[in-house]
Order: sequence, then structure tokens, then C-alpha cells
Amino acid sequence: MKNSYSISLVIPMFDEEESIESTIRSAVSFLSNCNSDSEIIVVDDGSTDSSFDLVSALSKKNSLIKCIRFDENKGIGRALRAGFNQVKNDLILYTDSDWPVDSEILKQAFDLLIREKADLVVGCRQGKRKLFYRKVYSLFYNFFVRNIFKLKIKDVNCPLKIIYRKVIKDIVLKSDGPFIDVELLVRSRNKGYKIVEFPYLDTPRKLGHSKFNSFSGVAKAVKSTFKEMLKNTPELIFK
Repeated sequence: MKNSYSISLVIPMFDEEESIESTIRSAVSFLSNCNSDSEIIVVDDGSTDSSFDLVSALSKKNSLIKCIRFDENKGIGRALRAGFNQVKNDLILYTDSDWPVDSEILKQAFDLLIREKADLVVGCRQGKRKLFYRKVYSLFYNFFVRNIFKLKIKDVNCPLKIIYRKVIKDIVLKSDGPFIDVELLVRSRNKGYKIVEFPYLDTPRKLGHSKFNSFSGVAKAVKSTFKEMLKNTPELIFK
């Protein structure tokens, strides 16, 4: 990165015992090149495995790491909102618990934010996705969002988003599930904030298993997303 940033990294987590230690090591390595007051906020969304215990142990060794725990699974939207409420720095990086974007790509994304004087940077994954039904779901969902909300973003659910805290403080997020990505972008756009897309080559998950790597996982996400879409769409369109 051309500049040194104070970053609050927010990571929602659910049953990621196979990948979370590697993710935190990568995150600490990345943040070591930033200001010393950067932080990692992991939000455990009711994990049933040893994910929370692993993060808790790491947090005792490294003051950068903080962990919020839900007693039961409440959804990625609720987890993100809890994490956003705890950030202390002006720049927020949101990504998934398997660290799906390498450090060099993140550096380029931060530089783009500054260069374009943007308020948000949203990743746009490029490359082939393995599972056909995930690809179909993504294509239809993004097409639907572009046409209903007139949101000119190609990959709304991309797990790479950089946001200024002032944006989060200025909007009110309500979604508990995956629809929070759309809600965040639409509410920000409606407030006049500048959103810039950042295309990058997607890489396969190295550790653990995606919750979307099964038809039932995708079906659950679809149900949650469209339920919240129906609830929030009138407000998002007419405000």
C-alpha cells in the first residue's frame, strides 16, 4: 500500500475450525504493514464446533484480535452489524472467515479507494465457479438486484468490501441475513456515497467448507434473502 491505514477488519464466522486460525494469521500479517492501532473483530455466529475457542485463545496472545460471540446462529447480517458497531477506526474491511482475498489484492483495493476518493470499494470476482447452482443463483440474483434497485454492481455479495466508518454511522442496516450486502450498497448509494468496483481473480477456498457448497445451503440463503428483500425493498426504493 502506498499509505499506512488504521483498519478495523470485521470477519463473521460460523463453524470455521478448519480455516479460522490460518485466516487470522494471514490477517495479522496483512495488518502488520498498517498502523499499529488496526484491529481484527471476529463475530462468532453461534458456531457449534471449536471455532470460538480457537479465536479466544488467539485473542489472549494478540491484543489486535477481539471476538464477539452469539449463543445461537442469527445470520451473517446480524453478525456484521454487531461487528460494525464495535469498530474504532475510520476504515472498515469486511471479508469472509476463509480469507478469500490475498494481501496483494487487498493492498490494491485500498489504494483504489484513496486514488478514486471513494467511500466504498466493492470487489468483483472473476474466473470460473465450480458449482453450477451457485453460478446460476449468483447470475440471477445480481441481475435481479441491478434491475430492481438500479444498482450498477456486478457482484453484490463479493466478500471484499472496504467502507469508511462514516458511511456505516450514516445509514441504518436492518438485515439479519445475506441481503445485508445489497442493503449496505443501496442505502449508501441513496445517501450519495461514491462506490467503486474492484475486479480481481477469484481463487478457490483452501481450507474448510463453504456453507454454499450444498444445494441446501444455497436454498437456505435464497429463502432468507428474498424474505428480507420483500420486507426492505419498499423502503430502499422510495427513500
